[in-house]
Parts: sequence; structure tokens; C-alpha cells
Amino acid sequence: DIDRSGAMDLADLLDRQPGLTFSNNGGPGTYTDVFVRGANARFTALLVDGLRVDSQNLQGGAVWQGIPLSQIDRIEVVRGAGSALYGSDAVGGVIQVFTRKPVDGVVSLAGGLTLGSHGTVKSDASVSGRQSGFDYGLTLGAERANGRSVINNPSSPDWRVDRDGYGQSSAQARLGWQLLAGHRLEALAGRHRTRADFDDRYASADQDSVATTVIRTSQVAWLADWVPGLKAQYRLGESSTEVLSESSGYLRAKTRTRTALAQHDWQRGPHGVQVLLENRVDRMSAAYDGSSSFEGPEPRRDQLGLGLGYAWDQDSWVFSARARQDDDSEFGVHHTGTVAGGWRFAPGWMARVSYSEGFRAPTLYERFAQYDGNPDLRAETSHGSEAAISWQRGADRASVTAYDQRINQLIEYSMSQFQYFNVGQARLKGLTFAAQTRWAGANWSGSWDLQEARNEQTGERLIRRPRYHGNLSADTALMGWTVGARSRFVGGRSDIDGDSLTVHNGGYVTWGVFASRQLAPGWQLLTRVDNVFNKRYEVARDYAVPGAFAQVALRYQPR
Repeated sequence: DIDRSGAMDLADLLDRQPGLTFSNNGGPGTYTDVFVRGANARFTALLVDGLRVDSQNLQGGAVWQGIPLSQIDRIEVVRGAGSALYGSDAVGGVIQVFTRKPVDGVVSLAGGLTLGSHGTVKSDASVSGRQSGFDYGLTLGAERANGRSVINNPSSPDWRVDRDGYGQSSAQARLGWQLLAGHRLEALAGRHRTRADFDDRYASADQDSVATTVIRTSQVAWLADWVPGLKAQYRLGESSTEVLSESSGYLRAKTRTRTALAQHDWQRGPHGVQVLLENRVDRMSAAYDGSSSFEGPEPRRDQLGLGLGYAWDQDSWVFSARARQDDDSEFGVHHTGTVAGGWRFAPGWMARVSYSEGFRAPTLYERFAQYDGNPDLRAETSHGSEAAISWQRGADRASVTAYDQRINQLIEYSMSQFQYFNVGQARLKGLTFAAQTRWAGANWSGSWDLQEARNEQTGERLIRRPRYHGNLSADTALMGWTVGARSRFVGGRSDIDGDSLTVHNGGYVTWGVFASRQLAPGWQLLTRVDNVFNKRYEVARDYAVPGAFAQVALRYQPR
């Protein structure tokens, strides 16, 4: 339940999932990196309602800090290479975000207000409805916080004695029309703006540096059930990400990604077949103090992908295979594939194995930036395997997963030559344990990850990837309330300090408590305290995280 989680942002929510961690430069609104089994944001594809959201700035990846939680209905996470279905960038995994949909009825209103520590105020309101084949929805949200100093190390050249606050506003609109039985047209549009203060050695002592992120999304879709067993979707969409950084100078970078997708899924008995055709066009502009960051015209890249998949599920056996060809205007043709199988060897038990491949084309900035770019960069590729055993009986479940993935032609930035280079190979391997059950009148869930993420050429650990991390949570009903507690434990990790030297960040354990109560039909009161023991720790070197943090929220959501 997203509302009950009390998460500050999307990355904070994902950090509670098995196999996922995150780091950010100081808290909500600041630069955020999400790691899926040790693969960072540039190796993770983000889709919002099926639309790719990406940035070609620096080393790419979605701008996670710009996605507001108030818009989200549910999240699906795919771990492991997914390029055989999603194309470039889906090397480490895929995260799909689905926004809230209209509910039945002529008019339905919903909303909420949250107050929290550090002057945090969040609010959102929505109106939606469905009648005579038409449906609509509009959601507005805003939040702000006074914050605290982002840098917590007085010896850091970036340190300032101040409060680094942030603000966020968002709007999401949806229109739908049930054209015929089995045929639906829909249009979606959204705008999300985040403004965050940060500390910077290059700014004057009495001036806050400011980072502003604006994400715009729009798409139209036709969802069709042609005949029994044959479904299709046709989508046209565009997402743009604009980052403005105001410090000693003014940096503006904007990425525009346009996609067109035609996908057909056929199901007959135990057999399923999928065919898709996808076109993607990336454009980027970047300027510092008004001067273009590129020589010549602004760069663009085109990709055309053709995919084919087959799935079979009968009796005790499951099998699937996918293959995809992507023709990139800069890097030519890339082929990726995935094959997986499963065996239900006893009631409730399943064993699974898979092999998958992925690729990632360098960002336009990595190749064409006037000073940092390297036009000779090659695409990063990957291959990996996975084995898992899982058990489920009713609401009780448990699983253990082992994975091993190699990334070739790894791209890193050279601080000595101020340029991007292909430097070798990285290896990501680990074990994930996850379980949930009901015991002693309470609901229990937890996960434990052991991971090793290294540069195979140098033998050094990849920065900001902990050796282990996990979660444990429990909740129960008590006198009309739902009350619970959660613990998060993260091992040590390597990082880079302000002088580009490798340093070690220690591990940490945090505890949180939460409670919720239904006040009346549709009305819910939620309270939460995170880091109740005010643990001091860092997820990125020298950057502060909030200490003990309390929130109380009142929500109205008709059922």
C-alpha cells in the first residue's frame, strides 16, 4: 500500500523491495540513483503507463526524483536484463509505474493532506468519473519542505550552513472512450516539476544552488481485442526531461524521447505468441551559460526494434523465449534474447532458470558533448543467468534467487582525461531471499540480499553498491488501528569523495513505526515515524539524510 508506506518519493518506495537499493545527494528532490541488483539507473528502463521516460544527459537513466507518489496506483519490477522485450537500457531491469485510473460513477473525488518534520507539507486532489463509455481523470499534487543542510561534513568544500528545501508540483490528466466492445481509446498527459536547493563549492556563501527538473509525458493509445485470444495495443507517445542547474553558472539540458509501438498478443490454450514493432527517437539539447554543449547541430538517435516471443504453460511445466532485433542509427544492429523455464515439482513449489541478454547504447551526451564526449564509444552489452526456487500456500510465500550477470564494454568517466571511455567488464552476482507470512496474529514480510558488484578489469567494487541489504516489517490490528514496524539494514559500500578518491561508507540499521485507522467510509488517518532512533548515516559520501522523521496524513478515497 503506497499511502501507508509513508515513502518520501519513488526511490524511497523502491528501496523497500527485494534486490533494490538507492542513493541520493541529500534527500527528496536531489539527484537520485536506483540500483536493481547492483545495476544503476542507466541500466534500468522506467515506463510510466507504458511510456518510456529517459534522459540522455550525462550517463542517462530516468530522473527518479521527478516522479511524484501522489500519481501512482501501483508499481511492477522486472529484475534482470529485459532488452529482448524493452530494447536498449533494460540491462539491469525494468520498472513500470501505473498511474491512478478513473473509478466508476459520474463524479468521484479523492485527496489527501500530509504534514511532516522539517516543514514538510504534501497535498493532492483528484476528480474522476465514468459514464456512457467515456471516462476521465484529473489529479493535482503539490509538496514542499524547508529541509535541512544537504552536506553534513564541515570539512567538505561544498559545505554550507543553511536549509536546503525542495518543492514539487504535478498534474496528470486521462481521457478514455470505449469505442466498441473490446476496443478502447485513451489519451494521457502529465507534467511534474521539482525544485531543490543543494550545496555547491562553486556558489557564493550567501547563495543557494538550485536544481529544477521538469518531466512532461503525453501519449495516445488504442487497446483492441480483435477476436477471442488476440489482443493488441498501439501507442504513440513522447516524454521530455528538462534539468536546470543554477550554481556558479547556468546549465540547461533537455531530452525528448518519442516512441511508437504496435504489439499483438495471441493466446490459445497453453500457447502464447507476442509480436511487436517499436520505433524510438531520442533528441537532446544542452547549454552552459547560454553556450551549446555540442559542436554543430543538436544530436539525435533513431532505433527500430522488432520482437518475437513465445510462452507455454501446461501441467507442471512453464517455458518462454524471446528474441529482439534493434537497428540503431549510431551502432547498427543488436540482437538480444531471453529463454526461461520452470517446473512445479510439488504443490506450491516451483523451480525456475533463465538466461537473458541486454544492451545499452551510450547517451547522446556521452558521445557528443563538446568537452566530455567520446564519439568512439561502443554500446554496452550484457548476458546473465538466474536460478530460483519459490513456495506459496495461500498468503504465505518464500523464495531464493541466485543471479550472475556480466556487463561488457562498461562505460566510465575518466577524472584524469575528463572524458568517457569503454573500460572493460563488470560482474554483478548475488542471492536474494524473500518471504512473507502471517504468524502470531501479525503479517510479516522480509528480504535479504547478498551482492557482489565489481569492475572485473580493476577488481574494485562498483561504488554505492552495499555488500548486503534487507528489510523486515510486521503489522497487526490493535483496537481499531493497524500498527506496525519496519527495519532496514544496509552493509558498507565504497564511494568517491570530493577529491575523486575511493572511500568507504559504513553500514547502518534504521527502524520505523507506522499506524493507520479508518475514521469513516473512505476516510483514513495515517501516521509514520522513520528512523526513530535518529541514526546518522550516508547513502552518498558527505550527503546528509533526514534523521528521525514523522508524518501524519489524512486521506479520502471512496471505495
